[in-house]
Amino acid sequence: MNYGLLVYDYGENPSGYTGVNMPQDTRNIGDYIQSLSVKQFLPRVDRLVDRESIKFYYGEKIRLVMNGWWRIHGGTNDISRRIIPLFVSYHVHNTQNFPKETLVYLKENQPIGCRDLATRLFLKERGIDAYFSGCMSLTLGKSYSVDSGKKTDEIIFVDYPSGENRLRRFFTNKKIEKIISNLMRNKDQSKIIHLTHFFPGNTTHNERFALADKLLRRYAAAKMVVTSRLHCALPCVAMGTPVLLVNNKYDRRYTGLADLVNYAGPTEQDNFCYPINLRKEEYLEDEEITLINPQDHIQLANKLEENVRNFIRGD
Repeated sequence: MNYGLLVYDYGENPSGYTGVNMPQDTRNIGDYIQSLSVKQFLPRVDRLVDRESIKFYYGEKIRLVMNGWWRIHGGTNDISRRIIPLFVSYHVHNTQNFPKETLVYLKENQPIGCRDLATRLFLKERGIDAYFSGCMSLTLGKSYSVDSGKKTDEIIFVDYPSGENRLRRFFTNKKIEKIISNLMRNKDQSKIIHLTHFFPGNTTHNERFALADKLLRRYAAAKMVVTSRLHCALPCVAMGTPVLLVNNKYDRRYTGLADLVNYAGPTEQDNFCYPINLRKEEYLEDEEITLINPQDHIQLANKLEENVRNFIRGD
């Protein structure tokens, strides 16, 4: 049997693709981090399969883990019948005018492991057997965790604004700023590093995988990470790096997943969510605070690994 791995051309020039080009800010290395989480369990990769042109795949039959975000800008409605799929960590954000043929295909391949509770609810309301699987990136501790002796002093901010950073307008929440201020008390400011998950379009898939690998190794060794990126926060939890996920507005992608990390930001009900491991009162004082990751991801990660390994064996 041959094995495939998802890659992402973002509508640039994939063979046979006739959809619209996607905005540059959709080029997110988090997609390749999710693919690396699958790759660690594959015996080999025989084919790279572009998500945006997946209906045009005509090669030999392959087993393909269908994790990640689907129906970007209304695309990826059809899946090639040359693909034997495993639906885990499946996310649908664009639910408008969801095509009937896709629902039929999902029903043929149920149960569907959903990355978030919002996707699970959407599918279950349409008669599809769906469950919350969590994200494949929760398994990355398998390959990327480091011993405490190899940890660095780096405090890494990933797509969190600094100075006149263009992301500043997304982070005007005074509560988030207060939490960050208390986290940074008594920290060596020279150890603070700012990184991004954006990457240029004129890169090869191998270069993108190499960048994702490099970032994961850096996160694994870091003292602490603060990020607005879900696929930075979830790997950090898996690798044992203290991490804070922040956002200035509620995102349905977080349903179920925000409970697995220290999350600061609005909830679906417009309440403010404080990180799990500390009492609200501790953020009101001008004192140093310490992040301790929750451990609720472990059971999900073990089940994801079991499902993928069974799929690879053809069980």
